[in-house]
Formats: sequence, C-alpha cells, structure tokens
Amino acid sequence: MLACIAVIFGLFHIAAHAADRPGRPERPGKRAEEVKEIVKNFQEQKKAFLKQQKEGQADARSNMREEIGSASKGAREEAKDAIAEAKRVAREQSRKLAEEAKEEAKEGRRRD
Repeated sequence: MLACIAVIFGLFHIAAHAADRPGRPERPGKRAEEVKEIVKNFQEQKKAFLKQQKEGQADARSNMREEIGSASKGAREEAKDAIAEAKRVAREQSRKLAEEAKEEAKEGRRRD
C-alpha cells in the first residue's frame, strides 16, 4: 500500500515536470518554408548589394583613371614646353659662344 502511494506521488511528480516543459516544436512544414523564403530574400539582397558595390568601385576606378590621365597630359605638355625652352636657350647660348669665338679669332688675327 505504501508502494502504491509512492507510485501515485511519483506519477504526479512526473506529470508536474511534464507540464513545466515547453511544448513540442511545430512541425517544420510552414516554418521551414518561411525560413527558406527569408534566406532567399537575404541572398537576393546580398547579391544586389554586392553588384552595387562592384559598380561603385568600377566607377571610382574610371574616375581616377580620367583624373590621372588629364593630370599626366598636363604634365606631358609642361615637359614638352620645358624641353622646347631648354633647346631654345641652348641654341642661343651656342650662337653667343660661336660669335665670341669668331670675335676672339678676329682679334687674334689683328694682333698678329
């Protein structure tokens, strides 16, 4: 009889613990479809974002190339102008040296 009472109290105790536990999770049917849809949407958004990032980087690269190209074009023009000026100055100095050499040669002949 004591054993029966102990068994009954044990069953009550087990029933109380079972009531405290959360219920069984829902079957994965509807929830799995929702999760799949969420993942699909996320992947599409990620793909669009990455495409946008890539396009932005390509635009930035092309802008930099244009800026560098125009800057180097200006630098090339400046270098060409500087070279032309240096040639002109060199010709002028060469001409002056040649004139001085002629004058010295004339003076040397006059002294003789």
